[in-house]
Amino acid sequence: MTREEILAAIRECAAKLKRNPGHADLQRMRNLNHWQIRVHFGTLSVALRAAGLEPKGSGYIYDADALLMDWARVARRLKRLPTIKAYKAHGSCCSSSFYKNFGNWKEVPRRFLCMVREKRSTAKWKDVMEMITETPGSVVPEATADPVKHRPDRPVYGPPLHCPGVAHEPVNEAGVVYLFGALAKRLGFVMLRMQTGFPDCEAMREVGPGYWQRVRIEFEFASSNFKQHGHRKEGCDMIVCWIHDWPECPKQLEVLELRKVVRG
Repeated sequence: MTREEILAAIRECAAKLKRNPGHADLQRMRNLNHWQIRVHFGTLSVALRAAGLEPKGSGYIYDADALLMDWARVARRLKRLPTIKAYKAHGSCCSSSFYKNFGNWKEVPRRFLCMVREKRSTAKWKDVMEMITETPGSVVPEATADPVKHRPDRPVYGPPLHCPGVAHEPVNEAGVVYLFGALAKRLGFVMLRMQTGFPDCEAMREVGPGYWQRVRIEFEFASSNFKQHGHRKEGCDMIVCWIHDWPECPKQLEVLELRKVVRG
């Protein structure tokens, strides 16, 4: 597809769905896969903007305050602090954006408290603050310094990563692909083919001294994106991701979580 055809397909899907289409919608409705979008636009959020739509959902890095506010609204609705699974069912933002902004799910309550104190809106969110302090394991110490505000006009980097050729931890799928390439030899992989269709990659894997097997790989930032993108488990052998957040992942799919590899 050309750039113009992709934009037309996105607008057509948005009109039919009455919302922004995700990767799975575009694949199902127009056979438009995420690699085609990556080639022309880099990310789905850039493609949505080019199509005249407001980007949100998978692939869009939300402002940290917007994430925290939505998390708090879900907590208020459920009358308890949401687990990642509960947030996925009731929240409005892409769950992987929390990992991109805060590192892990347990950091969210502390960051929420910092935000409401900074904005002097503790009275408005008193009920959610009480949930945080009353929930075992989520009582957090008073912040020793003012939180650093995220600048939405500048790119976001992960924490420093001590890996040759890669300065910071990935914050998106493209970063996962590059990091895997940097680690492939160490992990016993040799790339055969990268493609725009599913699965993303075919590689040879060393399974024993002098023995290699072909493996089909799909790259995701978070393993749960495999399901969100509508991929078939039968067409893939392995998910390579930065964060493994999919407890219900089918057993026949092996998951290689790169953050465990580089962090030890």
